Amino acid sequence: MLIHPRNKSLIEVLDSSGIGIEKGSKILMLLKQNGATQTEAIIAYHIKFGVPLDDVEKLVYPSSIWEKESLQEIAYQTFLYFNYNPDDSDSAVNENI
Repeated sequence: MLIHPRNKSLIEVLDSSGIGIEKGSKILMLLKQNGATQTEAIIAYHIKFGVPLDDVEKLVYPSSIWEKESLQEIAYQTFLYFNYNPDDSDSAVNENI
C-alpha cells in the first residue's frame, strides 16, 4: 500500500514511541505534539493499528485535542492521503498540508 509521506512520518513516530493501542489518549497526544491534524491523526491511527475508521473517529472527535475541522477540510485531506500516487505527475506532494 502506498502511504502519503505525511502519514508515513506520523506512523513512524508511533512505531518509535513503543506506545501500544491500549494507550489511546497517549497516542492522540503524541500525534498532536508531532503536528498531526485531526484527520491525519485518524488516518495514521487507522493504518498503524488497523482500527476501523468509525472506531478511531469515536476516539478522536470527543477527545477535544483538536479544534473541529470543517467537512470540506476533512474531505480534502482524506482525498489527498488515500489517493496518493507518486508515479502520477498530477499528484503533487505537499508534506506541510
